[in-house]
Amino acid sequence: MRHASAAALLLFLAFGSTATSSDITTVNGTLYHDAHVTAVDPDGLHVAHKFGVAKIPFEELPQDLRTKYHYDKQKADAYRQQLRARQRLSANGPATTQPPAQARQQTRPQGQSQQRQQPVRREDSRDAVRRIIAIIVSSGVFFGILGLGIVVYFLPTLVGLRKQNAGAIFLLNLLLGWTLAGWIAALIWAFRSEPRPVQSNAAYH
Repeated sequence: MRHASAAALLLFLAFGSTATSSDITTVNGTLYHDAHVTAVDPDGLHVAHKFGVAKIPFEELPQDLRTKYHYDKQKADAYRQQLRARQRLSANGPATTQPPAQARQQTRPQGQSQQRQQPVRREDSRDAVRRIIAIIVSSGVFFGILGLGIVVYFLPTLVGLRKQNAGAIFLLNLLLGWTLAGWIAALIWAFRSEPRPVQSNAAYH
């Protein structure tokens, strides 16, 4: 009895599997081997076959499968329209949230932008003033050093202005003052005391 029941169970499983799995050939000639239906939508069947899974629209199925799974063209069209509407909503959802943000940015009060521009203008004016002051200081330092150099260069001439040979001292200072030896010679010449003139006694005789 036990062997008989086990054999019957095996036969049932074998026939049951063959009943649930079969080949499906569409009206276009596509063949799905060992296909069995996993889900039913109003517009088609979800099947698992030997090489994977697929969804077959009812329009591509033979008439017996359409009748078996109660195919209704109006329900299929309505179902597809619902799917398209959901896809549009999901695609347009993030885009619809952007215009309000842009509108908020565009409707900001102009006073805030002007307040932000005022500090920038003040900083620019301060930078311009600092640049002008730096130019004046640098030019003043330059001309001061230049003037001091001229004074030092012509120092022998200034010392010997009241000398009888002041012109010769100036020429020596001007022409050879750029050499250290010429400048020192002109300075020594300027500091050198001149001989006093000898008075003649002819007037007393």
